[in-house]
Amino acid sequence: MMANNMTVQLLYVVLLAIGPKERWSAAKSGFNGASSAEGWMTALAVIALIIAVMLTIWSLVKHKRSENFLRQKISELTIINNRLRKEIAEINGEPLECWEA
Repeated sequence: MMANNMTVQLLYVVLLAIGPKERWSAAKSGFNGASSAEGWMTALAVIALIIAVMLTIWSLVKHKRSENFLRQKISELTIINNRLRKEIAEINGEPLECWEA
């Protein structure tokens, strides 16, 4: 609540600091009055944001692939383990106590 009140007060101060003609001319100019350094900084920020998004997507895809690979390997090892337990149980003449895959 206090932060909201401070924000409103700050807006009033900014709006009262410049006159209507100055606000209108600032609104019309947009980025036309910006210096070339500001344009370069904006372009650099956009490029950095795009690179960050691309790296995040790449990381998620890589993680998902490794997760699927590990899940497949665990499945294969489980099948092999069950088959070996079955063979050992047949050799020893014991009842089978493992999952069927």
